[in-house]
Amino acid sequence: MGISWLCLVSVAISLIFVIDPYTGIQVVDGESSFPMPIFTLNFARAFEDGDQNVRLENVSDSDALLNSALKLHSLGKLPDAIDMYDKVLAIEPKNIIALLNKGQALHSLGNLSLGNLSDAIESYDKVLAIEPKNINALNNIGSAYHKLGKYQTAIRYYDKVLDIDANFVRTLFNKGEALDIQGKDQDALKLYDRVLDIDGNNINALNNKGNALHDLGRNQEAIVLFDKLLAKNASNVNALNNKGWTLVSMGDYKGAYESIDKALKLKPNDASIIDSMAVTLDRLGKHHRAIQLFDDALRIDRNNSASLNNKGIAVANLGRYHDAVSLFDEALAKISSEDALRLDVISNKAFVLGLELNEYDKALKLTEALLLQHSNHKGLICATLEIYNVTGYVGISDYYQKNLTQLDPNYQCELIELQSGIEKEAFV
Repeated sequence: MGISWLCLVSVAISLIFVIDPYTGIQVVDGESSFPMPIFTLNFARAFEDGDQNVRLENVSDSDALLNSALKLHSLGKLPDAIDMYDKVLAIEPKNIIALLNKGQALHSLGNLSLGNLSDAIESYDKVLAIEPKNINALNNIGSAYHKLGKYQTAIRYYDKVLDIDANFVRTLFNKGEALDIQGKDQDALKLYDRVLDIDGNNINALNNKGNALHDLGRNQEAIVLFDKLLAKNASNVNALNNKGWTLVSMGDYKGAYESIDKALKLKPNDASIIDSMAVTLDRLGKHHRAIQLFDDALRIDRNNSASLNNKGIAVANLGRYHDAVSLFDEALAKISSEDALRLDVISNKAFVLGLELNEYDKALKLTEALLLQHSNHKGLICATLEIYNVTGYVGISDYYQKNLTQLDPNYQCELIELQSGIEKEAFV
């Protein structure tokens, strides 16, 4: 049977933000590529001493080195900045500003796959050895574990921050994202609302709240939020892209194409937007063109598990089922064991194995073992009931159908597409 049953399960786009431990978020159009520590040395010392009138001529050799490190850091010369922070720390091993900013520079390199995040965690841990309740260090360690796919560990650090300051916006947002990634959309939504109670115009919380509403099937509410963002900035590519995905899930492919095309014209080399357009074209039956675009997206970001999954669906639509399974396997190799998306990709793999390649036992082995732990996962239930149905076990199929109906009477059993987006990362 040809796979014509396609569905969208979107994942909230996680904007890659960086934040200096003292100076706050450094954002240009919602994004930034590296931290921008903007303290001049005398202001940094004033911050520590509580003296706004510290005189620059009184600085020590380590102060001068720190000032040089901060300047290199602000210019994006991260390895050079790290070397300079090390020189500061050779003189003052407990210099909080140097330790935090060194950790942040290492963190940025780790986010870019140019360094090891464990080195950033080590630097933050040294801060905590001096100041156990340093909110910035606690948040940033959580963010590093977030990037490493260890979301439960990240949440433990986020909770430590929120025990100290229940309204610390960065951490509320980060914890929301970590919950969102684990498929806990309702809990994530509550945290985005808390951010918006503090800052009603927070574009990041509005964007991710829209995605959470989408994931919960509240598409009209999601569209209202994306339109609110676009009313403020018609060039907000994340809102355009996310609105497009929501329209796809509503069956409005023309509207989806128009919204995603606007985003693509603004950022033609953005892998996440290319992936969105590819999915839209696949839904319109233009499978070959969709595959070309998926390949374009994967040339930019080969590690994007969502694009690998979505390309798998497109090649399955062309009857290339073994290729589809290979793509699903490649996606699974890149997804954290704590990421709820694994279950969606496994559901897709089981669909193709069981319904197209007739490998029923292999498919059921995948789904039924996972259903023992994730009994409410609709994709797993769907794959299982469809396989039992085609193999003649109608009674078992009906049992799973009854469970699915109780969960969601309107749910359609379909392959699950994953919204690519910029990989979920947390504020540091």
